[in-house]
Amino acid sequence: IADPNPVTPNLLLMGRLDPSLPQTVYHETELLSRRRWRHSQVLADQFWTHFTKYYLPNLQTRGKWQRETDQVQPDMIVMIVDPQLPRALWPVGRITNVFPGVDGRIRTAE
Repeated sequence: IADPNPVTPNLLLMGRLDPSLPQTVYHETELLSRRRWRHSQVLADQFWTHFTKYYLPNLQTRGKWQRETDQVQPDMIVMIVDPQLPRALWPVGRITNVFPGVDGRIRTAE
């Protein structure tokens, strides 16, 4: 993979990988009202919910194994899914080592 930075909901919503808010001084007339800010948070939560409910499951195919599929390999970029963490805080990692099971298929990675 030439680009180690995957597409994330934060990148789509904020346009950058850094999840922190920009350090900008806004004039009072440019500040978002509380209602507009809350609405933007609801939209972000809805996006994250749809991302985790509909997009992420499509990344992990569960076929009948009628044909071989690509196995994970060292140096692959992966998202470590943890439903206990809030949105945009799931860590991204790189696989360094894989461990096959007794059937020869990759079952564990670090």
